[in-house]
Amino acid sequence: LIKVARSGNSQDYPVSPNSKMKPIAWMVQRDFVGLASFVLALLNLTEVLFIGLFAGAVVSAATLVPEHLKLRRDLATGRVVPKPG
Repeated sequence: LIKVARSGNSQDYPVSPNSKMKPIAWMVQRDFVGLASFVLALLNLTEVLFIGLFAGAVVSAATLVPEHLKLRRDLATGRVVPKPG
């Protein structure tokens, strides 16, 4: 991520626009997670919040690891050029 997007922020992670994972990638964004956490905490559903955060971590890993490996391959072969630093 730092090599390609020149950022350590996971919100800047490049996801292919035609990827089937685009809706899932949207759900792992900070705004969605923060709002969902707030609502669940207000409703005193902290157990659901914990399970949701754990499931989100698993889904995030399943989404980002294949994208990251593809990105590293593309970077190594020159199909992707890093943003200028």
